[in-house]
Amino acid sequence: MRGLGANAESLWEQPIDGWYILAGERRVYDVEVAREACAGTRAIVVEVKAGEQTLTERLDVAAASCAP
Repeated sequence: MRGLGANAESLWEQPIDGWYILAGERRVYDVEVAREACAGTRAIVVEVKAGEQTLTERLDVAAASCAP
């Protein structure tokens, strides 16, 4: 998981250790982002590696999401 700034620059990175997901199942991960890191974050990129395949998704972050 990576946080991107206004110019798509990488601001922070948070590795997430996961084991496996069985076919037809799902697993939810809760990940905390430090308030200081969140303040400049405009998007979060999640990258999942599964064998030889890599899946990537970009999620825009609303400014209100980082409010106290």
